[in-house]
Amino acid sequence: MQNGHRQPRPARARYIEHAEALMRQKHLSYTRLAEEMTTVAGWRRIDRATATAAVRGHQSGKPHLLPTRETVEHLDQALGAAGELVALWWDASMEDHAIQIGDRSPGTSAGIGGRAGAGPATVERGEEVSPTNRRDALRGGLVLGSTAAAAALSERIAAADPRPAKLDQYEADIHHIARVYRTTPHHDLAERLEPAWAHTEGFLDTRVSARTRHRLTWIAGWQAFYLGTLGFDTGDDDAAREFLSLAGQHATDIGDRLLAGSAAAMRSTVAYFTGAYDTAADIAHQARQNAHSYTRPVLAGCEARAAALAGRPEDAHTALADMQDHVWTGGVMPGPNPGDEAFTHAFLAVTYSHLGKGKRAEQHAQTGLDLELAHGPGPGPGPGHYVQVSGKYTALALTLLHREDPDPEQAATATRQALTVLGNTPTRSTIQRAGEVWRDMNGRWHELPAVRDLGEMITQQRRALPAATA
Repeated sequence: MQNGHRQPRPARARYIEHAEALMRQKHLSYTRLAEEMTTVAGWRRIDRATATAAVRGHQSGKPHLLPTRETVEHLDQALGAAGELVALWWDASMEDHAIQIGDRSPGTSAGIGGRAGAGPATVERGEEVSPTNRRDALRGGLVLGSTAAAAALSERIAAADPRPAKLDQYEADIHHIARVYRTTPHHDLAERLEPAWAHTEGFLDTRVSARTRHRLTWIAGWQAFYLGTLGFDTGDDDAAREFLSLAGQHATDIGDRLLAGSAAAMRSTVAYFTGAYDTAADIAHQARQNAHSYTRPVLAGCEARAAALAGRPEDAHTALADMQDHVWTGGVMPGPNPGDEAFTHAFLAVTYSHLGKGKRAEQHAQTGLDLELAHGPGPGPGPGHYVQVSGKYTALALTLLHREDPDPEQAATATRQALTVLGNTPTRSTIQRAGEVWRDMNGRWHELPAVRDLGEMITQQRRALPAATA
């Protein structure tokens, strides 16, 4: 007892007691706990020995060392501790450090979070501190306790950084997703991206170093971008807007023009497909002014197609010219579809269709489709880059209806081909565009068997998507 308050127990003991209590509440064995921690971790397998040691407050095979912060975070999530175990681990880390530097009464010194009781040399606010009191305070450990806290905080910041190899792995994964996004089923991407994004954001909530924070922000920004793109592709516009907005915020934090332009291009796309054409054009136009060379033609294309439907033909033509002046000729980078030659022809086709120039649009649509198909097939049946190919087919269908001599049967054939290319991975942009083409045809040529068959096919595809939100 001291100053009328009960001395707190050592922080490590409190950590162990709480972890064991949570295990009992959840009726978990150590084997089952290891499985739960592995599920949470996502990136690593946690064995029974590691899980057991983590609950008992040390590293596997190293009883003198606390478990690593990363392991404790996984344990905290697996046990549903809502951060309590992580907080107790920080207290235990400071306690250990205080003992190492000579403060044998860690329970009496205030930690970073201010949980522990006041030490014996505490001076009330407003009380005059004489030179004698200062000497007594030094002897009593007041400054020593502060020194321990400062040292522990310094170690906490250093220890909070993920291992460099982990950061390299996370960054490599972003580039991998950029290469395979358009050839991988949506549910596979979601299963990979969602836990990875939550893991990265969890790191950002800790005291990581400035350099590591920059890298983590880049990683989290791209994870949010692809989750936002997934939201759009699966018809969940609310999720798309939230994640793309977050990606834009991360881009601003680190001054990343590629990420900023990519997020803007997808935000413009969401607005375009929900009928907010002026907004879609304005988002793309603003981002295009200082865009990365990879996203500039994409933003210009997004602005052009939206401006055409917004009744702003001059803006549409200006954006088309800019798109053609900045065609991307490099490889695939993180972000939207590359603004390459095939992309350029497709967006010329769609925009000219919106502007009522069907014949000119058709020529670009066919060229864009031919270029896309020339990229070669994917690993399975049909083109691997199915989203791009299906988009080129719907662009062609649109132009076949908007020329002076419409060809509804050829338009229906192109639209069916677009849906066939998607296979078992329905994608919102293709399905919505196909629906628009079919509604136009059904209003004018509903008696044609090709139009009726297309309507049935679109209905089946739509059932695979959640209802889009405006």
